[in-house]
Amino acid sequence: TRRYETANGLAVDIQHHLNNEPISARPPSSIYRFRKMIRRNKLAFGAAAMVVAALLLGIAASTWQAVRATQAKQEALSAQQQAQASETKALDAQANEANLRRQAQADELIARQRGYASDMNVAMEALRSNNLGRAQDLLDRQRPQPGEVDLRGWEWRYLWGQTRSDALSVLCKKTEIESLAVSSDGRWLAIGVVHRDGLFVWDLQTRQEVAHLAKGRVEVRAVFSPTGPLLAFAAEDNAAGGKPSLSLWNAATRQFMAELPLEGWCDGLAFSQDGRTLVTSTGSNQKGQITLWRVSDAEGKASAGAQLASYPSEQASMAASTAFAATGDLSIAAYGMDQGRVRVVDLRNGKELWTAVASNIYITALAFSPDGKTLATAAGFGESDIRLWEVATGKEIGRLQGHTAWVGSLVFWPDGKRLASASADQTIRTWDVPSRTCTDVLRGHRLEVWRLALLPDNRTLVSGCKDGTVCLWDTSVTHPRREYITWPENLINWSFAPDSRSVLTVNPEGQVAQWIGSDFQEKEPLLETGIKGTANEDDVFSADGRFLASPSPDGNISVWDILRRSLSLAFKPATGRLFPQTFLAQGSRLVVWSEADNCLIEWDLAANRQIQSWAAPAEFANGGVSPDEQQLVAAGQEGDFSIRNLAQQSSTNTHLDILETFGMWAFAPSGKLVAAGSSLGYARVWDTGSWKEVATLARMLHRC
Repeated sequence: TRRYETANGLAVDIQHHLNNEPISARPPSSIYRFRKMIRRNKLAFGAAAMVVAALLLGIAASTWQAVRATQAKQEALSAQQQAQASETKALDAQANEANLRRQAQADELIARQRGYASDMNVAMEALRSNNLGRAQDLLDRQRPQPGEVDLRGWEWRYLWGQTRSDALSVLCKKTEIESLAVSSDGRWLAIGVVHRDGLFVWDLQTRQEVAHLAKGRVEVRAVFSPTGPLLAFAAEDNAAGGKPSLSLWNAATRQFMAELPLEGWCDGLAFSQDGRTLVTSTGSNQKGQITLWRVSDAEGKASAGAQLASYPSEQASMAASTAFAATGDLSIAAYGMDQGRVRVVDLRNGKELWTAVASNIYITALAFSPDGKTLATAAGFGESDIRLWEVATGKEIGRLQGHTAWVGSLVFWPDGKRLASASADQTIRTWDVPSRTCTDVLRGHRLEVWRLALLPDNRTLVSGCKDGTVCLWDTSVTHPRREYITWPENLINWSFAPDSRSVLTVNPEGQVAQWIGSDFQEKEPLLETGIKGTANEDDVFSADGRFLASPSPDGNISVWDILRRSLSLAFKPATGRLFPQTFLAQGSRLVVWSEADNCLIEWDLAANRQIQSWAAPAEFANGGVSPDEQQLVAAGQEGDFSIRNLAQQSSTNTHLDILETFGMWAFAPSGKLVAAGSSLGYARVWDTGSWKEVATLARMLHRC
């Protein structure tokens, strides 16, 4: 219906189209007319579009830059805020670190202060027991390290002053001192040692060693003639097949005069006052002899050493003892026997004058007064008193009390009114014999004091210690101190009770008691084993203190139930002497050593039968059991060891570097380490996996 009316109308529309004008053939919308107008005015509209585009681009760029600037500002602000937060955090951390450091330092200081107080208390107790070495170690470790606060106060300095040795000087240090002998003019000092080193002679004027004799020989005992430089010494040859001998040596000429064979180990020797005769006591196991020798003629010249007389003796040998003595004219001799007895004999005919019980266990030292009228005896290990005896009658006439451990050497002054004693309590005491009082206590040795000798000036003592130290002491000055308070009764063995608040003990009379109270001074008797004397030394408590095993003189082993205060079992697993070693399985089993067979036996106490037995090391001394009770270590005196697997009932033998072990071996709770102490004053620790030595600990206390 909208057709062109004429051809001219079509032509006009075509022309309009060509001129970019609206045509009538389509609806004339606004967009259509605008588009036609743009086509007709391209240049104007193009320029306008460019201007508009430029404006839009500028606006976009400005907007983008503004956005970037805003973002940068925000980022900078955020970074500043983060930096401030980090700085604040760092300051807080620094302050916290400083607080922690101050707290740690304060805690460390508190710990050090507590340790200091503890060490001061222990050091004081060590001094009370005359253990200067222990006290010195405790005080030394409180010296401040660089940068540390010095905690030491007056108490430290006071205690340090108390640890100063009373000795004039230390002459030398060897190994265990077996004997000391001083020449009549005071110039020469002979030092005999126990293990392998022989005998050393020192010039006391120059303080120089001038001779080393008997090299490689052991157990050297020596004595100088009271009239000249002649030195007599007895020693054992440590080589295989070696025998003991007596040698005569002139200290002035440094020549040997004679060497004489001895029947056994020399327990003691002494010269007569005129220096012409020498007496020796030899032997072991209560089978020995006393021999008189002619060593010089009337002119004092040394002779070949003719034997004048010989008498049988029953001297009981014990390491570190001087249990033989003779009067100056060699008319009488005394020696210690088993069961704490002392025997006095007439050396002119060998007959016994008297015998007396002078100790509960052993005789450790003897000495006659210069006039031969008084005999002093010392005992160990059950008591520490020195007893005085009237030689003519054998009557005890007094006691010297004060030492807290056994006495190893006694020396009278020439007037017989003063006496010096050397003790395992690490002290030397001097005594006024008529009044029976102690006049002085000399401290300075760090271990047991074994030997004493008096110089001719009658004021200087020479002492020899178990650690080999030889010291000189001036006895003309005194050193008054407070005495140490000891337990009110002689004890053989002890153990903590199951409640850990009381102590169980057994004494030489076989009495078992429980000690209670804050200072363990209140005694409650529990039972009596009926066994008295030296046998009680081998009593063994179970780990929990519930049971006690005791060897009987008849060879039985008695097991006591302390809780029920009754005998639980008596048995005899082998012939000969038997010694209990350790309880196992909460007291239901016991390991016993048979001396005759030198074997260890595990006994089932419940079934009263043997479980197993195995060979012990040579010269068996002691042992210990691991915490899991799978291993039992048995030790010999010379370092031979047996390691027994109790479950598999198999043994491994080895050799460890330790001599003279004592006490039970101590295993660590893990069982990976084991420690053992030596009578020579040290302890060693081994790894039980490889049995390699881990550590050696020195400065041990004397054996208790």
